[in-house]
Amino acid sequence: MVRQLTVSDIVALPLVQDAVPELVSPATADRPVRWVHVSELEDLSALLKGGELILTTGIGIGRTDEEQRDYLRNLDRAGAAGLVIELGRQFDQPPRALVRTAGELELPLVVLHRPLRFVALTEAVHARIVDEQVERLSFSERVHRTFSELAVETTGAEEILHQGQLLAGAPLVLEDLGHRVISYELGDASAAQVLDQWERRSRAAGDGVSTPLGNERWIASLVGPRRTPWGRLVLLGGTLDDDAARTLLERAAQALTVARLVERERRGEEHRTHAGLLAELLTGRAIDGPDLRTRASAAGLTATGPYLPLTLVPTRDQPDGTRPATGTEPGSDPSARVRDIVAAQLRDTGRPGLVASTRPGTVTAVLGPTSENEHQLLERLAPAVHERIAAEGDGTTWVIGVGRRASTLAGIGPLIDESGHAAEVAAVQQPRGPGSRSFHRSADVRLRGVLSLLRDDPRLVAFAEAELGPLLAHDAKHRTELAELLGEFLRHGGNKTELARRSHLSRPALYNRLATIESVLDVDLADAESRVSLHVAALLRELRGTQSGIRG
Repeated sequence: MVRQLTVSDIVALPLVQDAVPELVSPATADRPVRWVHVSELEDLSALLKGGELILTTGIGIGRTDEEQRDYLRNLDRAGAAGLVIELGRQFDQPPRALVRTAGELELPLVVLHRPLRFVALTEAVHARIVDEQVERLSFSERVHRTFSELAVETTGAEEILHQGQLLAGAPLVLEDLGHRVISYELGDASAAQVLDQWERRSRAAGDGVSTPLGNERWIASLVGPRRTPWGRLVLLGGTLDDDAARTLLERAAQALTVARLVERERRGEEHRTHAGLLAELLTGRAIDGPDLRTRASAAGLTATGPYLPLTLVPTRDQPDGTRPATGTEPGSDPSARVRDIVAAQLRDTGRPGLVASTRPGTVTAVLGPTSENEHQLLERLAPAVHERIAAEGDGTTWVIGVGRRASTLAGIGPLIDESGHAAEVAAVQQPRGPGSRSFHRSADVRLRGVLSLLRDDPRLVAFAEAELGPLLAHDAKHRTELAELLGEFLRHGGNKTELARRSHLSRPALYNRLATIESVLDVDLADAESRVSLHVAALLRELRGTQSGIRG
């Protein structure tokens, strides 16, 4: 495996071991060595290019502490990999000033207690360096050929990661820019070992291309166009040196970028086909017959029904209190990502269907018949889609509305509208969270749902104001809370006993306040139609966030 020669590798050579080497500085000996240079000059820094291991008997090192310190500092500034001194000719023991300065500079300092033929060492090391350079060129050629072939064949991310892991001999992980794992190839390593607390470890590693993290070695490369990367490819450990690892990661990242662009183009073509067909179905222009069935079949949908319509929309208010993006900028529509997630889920489970983003913020799907009954299908599909949206989406939560089945494609347009209505109501009425439904049928929409959908309609706002305006004005003038009391009265079906208990009011006090409400609004609370009208107005105010509930 490609790995650059280091000082410790050279010290481990048999001919060096015969000379009884000793690392006398506390510096690590894993510095890479580009060349070995023999010199007895007092200052050879001008001759160095960096990465050289200097072999000397100590003649040019100097006698005084200051001369020895200057000697090492000059080597360090020139980028030397380390210094090897053969004892016995100039020094019997390593000079203390030299040892201290090497420690300060973290420069490997090795002393040899027996003679060493320097020419034999240079020949051996240079042969190893040449072999390593040949191996590096061979490795680079294999990497280039492998990923070029994968890019030409438009292979998916899984195969690219698999081939990259085989070349690296270490786990490869593809993450997004939020440090969430997208895909991985672990080789012989376990997921528990590699992926445990991934986000925390990845953030701790930072954005450096080569980072030691505890006992781990992380090497990373951005994935995607240079100006708009969308991910990061991380190599954990392995025996490749940094240069070889970066070469592999950069080529793998390029292949992943090409694969994603090709997949996006393919999805774009598929989406245009699906969107065109769904647009005809929604507008009612499609006519049932052989032509429509052939087009549906070509788009991947079965030619015979029944067909089940689904609509996905983002919840009105997100868990963090923000509103979802509306996709007003080109390419910013969040529904595109959800559309791809739904399409991928259908492909992965072998279910036929049309999926398209019919308008910004909405995803529409029409599913063909399967061996499962409708309820089983939805119980399996909806949670899986929500799970993928949570893992692959942008943090926005979505709801799924389900319409009734259609026996023919031509007649599904109104039923798609039905599923959209169910989704829109659920989006404003019941944001997703623990224990919430994974899908909502049109039959689930009741009065509160309809009012949730229409709560900002000016006509309904005016209606609510006309019904409750006098009472709200009375509350404002007299600092009472009769509107809230009326809301509780209506929610409990006019049950005065239950209302007195919940509001902590005595019966006479409660009856007196209800009489005041009847007088201010000029209504009879015993009249069913009046109670219905007032209840609708109170619900509208509650849904618009203008009512805080009774305070007893």
